[in-house]
Amino acid sequence: MEKSRTPGSKERVNFLLPGDLIRDARRVAGELDCSLTDLFKVSMARFLKEYDKASMAKELEHGYRANHAYYSRLNKEWEIADSE
Repeated sequence: MEKSRTPGSKERVNFLLPGDLIRDARRVAGELDCSLTDLFKVSMARFLKEYDKASMAKELEHGYRANHAYYSRLNKEWEIADSE
């Protein structure tokens, strides 16, 4: 299992989940020999990491699209310089 993102920093959170999700989570936690808390902690950390990664990719794509004309013009200038 992965370690906590900020050891020592904890906050209680209460939420409701569908019964079948809890049942599956208990089964997997048992197979991994960990607590439900640890399973949810690792799952949430992985989800947030993937979410942040996807958000960064969207921001980069937006930046590339916004600056496409500039990069195209710059590329043409280098093509001219390279041909000299």
